[in-house]
Amino acid sequence: MTGLLVTNIYYRFKVLKLSRKLNRAKVEISPKMLFQPGSEKENMLKRYPQHRDDIIRLGHYMRQSMRIFVALLIAILVMAWFINQGSEYSR
Repeated sequence: MTGLLVTNIYYRFKVLKLSRKLNRAKVEISPKMLFQPGSEKENMLKRYPQHRDDIIRLGHYMRQSMRIFVALLIAILVMAWFINQGSEYSR
């Protein structure tokens, strides 16, 4: 649980910092563009070549944050299931 919270806070700060930087530069980004590989993302990168690294990094941080969240959530649910199964046998 603590790992989930720490990870969430860490990536939230990284994502917010990059998001604010891109927002101040008037870069229009939708989450769809960051998560879908293809023409929309490439068009966005072509429109803002000076912010290419920040846009790619933002997408990476968001995807990595979601992967870690899902992995930790599954780990928590599995641990809860094992604890619940153990309590059934002790009755």
